Amino acid sequence: MVVEPNPGMKIEFLKKARGHRLQTEFHLCGAEKMPFNDASFDSVVSTITLCSIPNLPAALLEIKRVLRPGGQFIFLDHGLSSDEQVAKIQRFLNPVQKLIGAGCQIIVPIKEEILRAGFQIQSCQNFYAEKSPRFIGYFYQGIARR
Repeated sequence: MVVEPNPGMKIEFLKKARGHRLQTEFHLCGAEKMPFNDASFDSVVSTITLCSIPNLPAALLEIKRVLRPGGQFIFLDHGLSSDEQVAKIQRFLNPVQKLIGAGCQIIVPIKEEILRAGFQIQSCQNFYAEKSPRFIGYFYQGIARR
């Protein structure tokens, strides 16, 4: 199952899925309200999306709702740096980033948001992406459990 609110991404996804012979269902909707029953999935995977969801707390609660008890939420996203000097730059540049990055924000404290939604963090690594400016390349990668 794929959830995506941008209709243009459906075409791109289908092209790539065909190239890899993947069969999946594409749902044109936001993560804040998904058309699935409670406890429908063992895992939910999110890559470079949490930074641009308009109502992230609602989306995380919805992810929690569709996961079965003990299910895993696997995430990889960029967000607010733990280095205060980088974080200052991120806060300054965020309005521009949000405008040019289709709503993407570089000031989201990903781990804290996941914890606030009631998940238990099983693992989380933070790192700067190679060959990327520090203000946009601070990543959170991990697994949280419902």
